[in-house]
Amino acid sequence: MKTASIACLVLAGLLEVLNHWANYWFGYSETMRADLAADPILGFIAKSIPFLILIVLFIVALFLKKHRVWLLAGLISFWPLVTLTGFLTQTFCGTAPSLVLRGLHDRLVHDYTLDDLRHFASDVDQSGILKSGQGYVDHGDISSLNLTYQQKEAFEQLRKKYPFMHWMDDGRITHGPSILNYGEKGVVDFEWGGALQGHWGCSISTNGSRNEPHPDPQVIILRLSDDIYLYYD
Repeated sequence: MKTASIACLVLAGLLEVLNHWANYWFGYSETMRADLAADPILGFIAKSIPFLILIVLFIVALFLKKHRVWLLAGLISFWPLVTLTGFLTQTFCGTAPSLVLRGLHDRLVHDYTLDDLRHFASDVDQSGILKSGQGYVDHGDISSLNLTYQQKEAFEQLRKKYPFMHWMDDGRITHGPSILNYGEKGVVDFEWGGALQGHWGCSISTNGSRNEPHPDPQVIILRLSDDIYLYYD
């Protein structure tokens, strides 16, 4: 019982750390599996399992009249320990959004050069897809856009040429990153996320000029160069 109590506490702490660090994996891989691993609700459910085990063991201990103090101490300290672990992890490793952005940064600089990103922005600009219909591609879906045949072909070429266009493509809800420019001329952004999660991605100047984000203390900026930066808002 004593060993089981300690094991449940250790497991809960590890689950809290892994759930937080899954945000880096999510930013790096942009897969639905990583998204689930980083989900705070699923993380809470996972941490609740060892807590329920402690409750069952404590009930058994009451009947056996053994190890009740150890199990009661485990129950009382369980959630404070989880909270403290989460606080320390966030303090020393960064917030969930910053980890997502760090993962995205490491993946992009590993797989692409800055010129690759500049070529992407130039290809998007020349394709004309941001100048038609609603002016942006929503999660990789162009079905609602009034595009010409040439523009549709240009979009398919983008998907073939740049593998990150397939990140978070589950074939149902999302088909990759959104492409937009937030009304800024000479800027192309590609991003993931939504209203509840927030948005994270990359902003690129199409003419090489300095790309300045809108000043907002809530937005995390990670600059790659004067004309390219990553953001989470």
